[in-house]
Amino acid sequence: MTVSAPRSRPGCTATTDSGIATISWTGTTTGDGVTTAGTTTGGGTLTLTVSWTVEADKGTWMPTGSIGYVGSSEGYWSNCRNG
Repeated sequence: MTVSAPRSRPGCTATTDSGIATISWTGTTTGDGVTTAGTTTGGGTLTLTVSWTVEADKGTWMPTGSIGYVGSSEGYWSNCRNG
């Protein structure tokens, strides 16, 4: 089963998406002719609620601190101005 969903989304935090997967099946079997006879059919539907995590794409680190100081932690992520 494949879910068509983005791997990541611009933003500060991961998000959770969800959906419903419905699986239907049918089948037929015949007897062995010795202990069982005839044909039996069956089928059903399975419905599952599924969820997955879409990671946050924070973007590029945009430094705002002193350019002369390499270890400066001042700045922000381009897709996450406050984080």
